[in-house]
Amino acid sequence: MALINCPECNREVSDKAEICPNCGFGVAKYIERQNKILKIQEEAEKEAYLYVKKKKKAEKEKAEQEKRAEEDRKRSIYNEAVSKYGSESSKDVENARDLFLQIVGWKDTDVYLNKCKDRISKLKEQEKIQVEKYKRIRKKVIVIASTIVACVVIILGCHYFYKTLVAPKRIYDLAISNIEKENYEEAIDQLETIIEYKDANEQIKIVQVYIYERDYANAKKLADEEKYSEALSVLRELDTTKDVLELINLCENSLKYEEVHNLAESEKYREAIEILEGLGDFKDSINILEEYRLEADYLNALNYINNEDYIKAFRLLENLGDYKDAKGKYYEVCYQLGMKRFENQNYTSAKRYLEEVADVKDVADILSECELQLSYENLYTAAMNSIAASKLYDALGYLDQLPSDYKDTIEKIALCNKYKNVVGEWKCVGYDGVDNRWITDESACKKHDFMVKVDNNGNLSLANYGFDYKNLEYVGKTLKWEAVFMPHTLNISTGTLTYRDNYGGKDWTFKESYVHSK
Repeated sequence: MALINCPECNREVSDKAEICPNCGFGVAKYIERQNKILKIQEEAEKEAYLYVKKKKKAEKEKAEQEKRAEEDRKRSIYNEAVSKYGSESSKDVENARDLFLQIVGWKDTDVYLNKCKDRISKLKEQEKIQVEKYKRIRKKVIVIASTIVACVVIILGCHYFYKTLVAPKRIYDLAISNIEKENYEEAIDQLETIIEYKDANEQIKIVQVYIYERDYANAKKLADEEKYSEALSVLRELDTTKDVLELINLCENSLKYEEVHNLAESEKYREAIEILEGLGDFKDSINILEEYRLEADYLNALNYINNEDYIKAFRLLENLGDYKDAKGKYYEVCYQLGMKRFENQNYTSAKRYLEEVADVKDVADILSECELQLSYENLYTAAMNSIAASKLYDALGYLDQLPSDYKDTIEKIALCNKYKNVVGEWKCVGYDGVDNRWITDESACKKHDFMVKVDNNGNLSLANYGFDYKNLEYVGKTLKWEAVFMPHTLNISTGTLTYRDNYGGKDWTFKESYVHSK
C-alpha cells in the first residue's frame, strides 16, 4: 500500500482507498482510469516501435532487392556484350561496345572496350576486301545467268506449247478410246489430268453414270445369284440412291435370313428369334418366328425338367398347348410340383398343381388330404386371429374342431380356457365418484372401459387403459395390477374393481363395476 495525493483536495490518501476520506473523490476509479490510460500509452508506444522496426526492415529488403536487380541487369548486359564481341561482324562488335559502355567499371568491361576498338578496325578491313571480291564474282554471274535465262525461256516456250496443245489432245483422244472400250476408271484418271481441256469435266460426269449403271447391274446380278456379301461390297461403294438402298436392304435381310436358318440348325433358337424380330414380314419370317419361339420354349422347358427346375418348366409349358408332347410334359411337371408342395405341407399350392393332373393321374386321395389340411389351416388361422382379437370363446370354437395333435392345438386350448373369463372387453356400468355418488351415466362410464389381451405365449396386457401400469398378474379369480401408485384388484366373478386413494387427506377405497364381453 502506498500514499498518493488526492487529485481533488491534494491531501494524502491510500492508493487502496475507494474514495478520499477528506473530500469523497473516487480514488479507486481514478487510479483504475489512470492505469488504463497508461496501458493504452504503453501499447501505442509498442505498436509505434514495431511499425518503425517493420518499416526499416522493409526498406532494407527493398534496397537489397534493387541492388540484386541492378547486379542481374549488369550481368545480363555483360553476357550479351561478350557474346556479340566474339562475332565476325563489325556491327555486332560495335553493338557489344555500346553495351559495355552501359556498365563501365563493372568487372573487366574497360578491358573489353579497348579490345573492341582494335577488333572493329580489323573486321572492317576484312569486310571491305570481301565486298570487292563479291563485286567481281557478281559480274561473272550476271553474264552466265543471262545466257541461262535465254535458254530457259526457249525451253519453257516449247514445253508450254506441248503441254497446252499437243499433250492434252493426245490424253483426251486416249480417254475417249477407253470410254468406248468400257475402261471407265482408266478414262476418268486420264480426264482428271486435263480437267480444263475441252469438255473433259462433262465427260467425267458421263463416265461416272456409266460406272454406276455397270456396278448396280453387277450387284443386282450377284444378289440374284444369292451372293449377297459380294453384292453388298459393290453397293456400298455407290451413291445411296433409292434403288441402291432398297437392294442393300434386300441383301442385308437375306444374309440375316440365312443366318437364322444356320442358327436353327445349331438349335440356337433364341439368337435366331432376335434376328427374326428385326426382319418383320421379310419372306416367311413371321411364320418362322412363331415356330422358333415355340421350339425355343419347348427345348428350354426340357432343359429345366432335366435340371429339376420345375417352376421355370411349368411357366413355359403352360403356354405351349398341344405343341409336340408339351401337354404330357406339362402334366408331369404339375405332378412333380404338386407332390413337392405336398411334402413341404404347402397344401394350397399342392392342390393347385395336382388339380391340373386329376384327369390323367390318380391323385384323388392326395387332393382329399390337401382339402382336409387346408380346412385345418383355415380353422387354426381363424383361432389365432380370434386370440389376437381377444375373442377366446370364438377361438375355442375353432380349436375344438381341430385334431388334438394338430400343431399346438392342445396348448392353445389350455391358454383359452385359462384366460377366457378375463381376456376381452370390460365395460364399465358404474363407479364411485369423488363426492361418494355412484355414477352410472353411460358416457361417463365409457371413459373407464378397458380391454385385457393375451399373446400366444400367455402374456397378459391392458389395452385402451388410460394410465401407465405394471405388475399385471392373474391369480385365481382375481386380476391385479398397479397404476397411479395404487394397487388395483378386479374380481373376475363379480366384475368389481377396487383400488385405494388418498383424497382430501383421507384414505378412500373406490369401487367400479364391470361387465365382461365374452
